[in-house]
Amino acid sequence: MKKKLVSIVFSCLLVGNLLSGCGKTGSSDSSSKPENGEKVKIEFFNQKSEIKEIMDEIVEEFNSTHPNIEVEQVQVPDGGNVLMSRMSSGDMPDIAGIYPNESKFKEYVDSGFFMDLTGEEFLDNLDSNVLDSVKYNEKDYSVPLTMNAYGIFYNVDKFKELELEVPKTWQDLEAVTAKIKEAGYIPFATSLKEGWTLGHLGEAVVGNTMGVEKASEFFLSEEKAEDNAEFKKAMERMNVIFENTEEDALGTDYNTAATLFATEKALMFPQGIWASSVIDKAGAEFEYSMMPVPADNADDTRVAYGVDLAVGISSSTEHPEEAKEFVSYLTQKETAQKLHDEEKSPSVVKGVEAKNTKTLEVTDYLNSNKSFTWFHFEWLPSNDSDWQNMVSAYAASGDFSELTQTLNTVFEK
Repeated sequence: MKKKLVSIVFSCLLVGNLLSGCGKTGSSDSSSKPENGEKVKIEFFNQKSEIKEIMDEIVEEFNSTHPNIEVEQVQVPDGGNVLMSRMSSGDMPDIAGIYPNESKFKEYVDSGFFMDLTGEEFLDNLDSNVLDSVKYNEKDYSVPLTMNAYGIFYNVDKFKELELEVPKTWQDLEAVTAKIKEAGYIPFATSLKEGWTLGHLGEAVVGNTMGVEKASEFFLSEEKAEDNAEFKKAMERMNVIFENTEEDALGTDYNTAATLFATEKALMFPQGIWASSVIDKAGAEFEYSMMPVPADNADDTRVAYGVDLAVGISSSTEHPEEAKEFVSYLTQKETAQKLHDEEKSPSVVKGVEAKNTKTLEVTDYLNSNKSFTWFHFEWLPSNDSDWQNMVSAYAASGDFSELTQTLNTVFEK
């Protein structure tokens, strides 16, 4: 991929940040203590809808044990774009949930929006390998709390009833898909209305079709998309899923897709570990598990993963010490265990007991180093949403030529 200049948007953000401190009047060097016994109010901007309820509980517990601090959680749709908009308007939250592996976050750091947390004691509570993986310029601007991994949830009870073997290869998956359809069930529950779910699925399928190294090189090279037979093969495999999902998949959102799986209308659900709690809340009363998106050969299968929940503190917060106090609370073993028990994702906090047996088939791949970090971590910030949009368009039209033309333009091939 050819190198680009930092976008005009980020240039403007940087200038605005340097000149106005993002609209904040406080200093990041010391806490701004309230007068007359008033509480210090801290905003925690959370991008993950799956954890809103459990974070409400954690925030309430923190507030009850810290009478001088009041944390308020804010969680809105399209959090990433809302956060960017708030940055540009000088309304940066004190603490933000972020994705530190993404190039977008690194641009935020370069633009001066996030505090350098290097040396903070609460970082000692975290797995050092994961912490090292999200350092930027050898410094800590983020606090990783959970990991994610991607795969396909499947209904264990129905698989047994229909005498279906868990697929080990893509060919196995296609055969099982056909048998599920013959039995009168929807093979895959998908949420094609939401581009982010398609983007994740596309990366997992491309990685396990082309091979991780070849796929990574493909996106970053100048090779025309239409000239790569393995990429075409990967998109044909996406069609297997698109053609074997619910009738109104293009209008189905994430929670509705989870409900289709939870009510046993669909027997498979391609999603990340984070969806486990959503499935449970949708009323699943059967045994389910999770398999990786398979490759042609079982030994070549790899699982896509990354840091899922991480937080960063605004460099311009008026209450840095109170913000750090809440972040420190999130890194405590007891707090992290509570989060894991509810949200199910692997924890980065030391000492947390992994209890989500439903996803062991996938997390075992992480533990065996049969995994790869999301390809979009290597892309320019806008390319992630571009990829989501082009795969969404492909799901709707099936036009491979249109897909490759768009991909060539976006990735400057």
